[in-house]
Amino acid sequence: MRVERLGRHFDAGLNPRPAGSRREQLASAYLVAHLAAAGYTVRLDPVPVAHTVDSSNVEAFPPGGDGFGRVVIAMAYDTPPGGARTGTGLGLFLELARALRAAGITGVTFVALGADHARIGGGRLGTRRLARVLLDSGVRPLVVTLGAVTRAPYVAARGY
Repeated sequence: MRVERLGRHFDAGLNPRPAGSRREQLASAYLVAHLAAAGYTVRLDPVPVAHTVDSSNVEAFPPGGDGFGRVVIAMAYDTPPGGARTGTGLGLFLELARALRAAGITGVTFVALGADHARIGGGRLGTRRLARVLLDSGVRPLVVTLGAVTRAPYVAARGY
């Protein structure tokens, strides 16, 4: 029920969320607020989209540190072309972060990927930015990506 409630916030007032748009910025602020309230150290990592347009990856680090954990759970928060509703997946992303923190599980970093559905330079801008940050930092966590499936409330997960 909590997942669906969180998802409605994204699908009602913050849809569509094209890369670099005002709605995508508002969605990042919503993510930052929820992740910080759950006890994570949150920072925005810029994702260039176009000459004057930027997006951000929202990175939520385990309490007590600002380094990546052994596991990274990632999900795009901009909307795919056509404005498909992805709120349920984002609700699951936020609730999973809250539940792990409440259970005292550490070592998991959450990253909401900005501009991942952008049609610029082959797309996946947020994913590529995260990959670059991980390579530059020298850490090799298990990366699990959550992706919304068109038939809600199902969510697909893939690990790398």
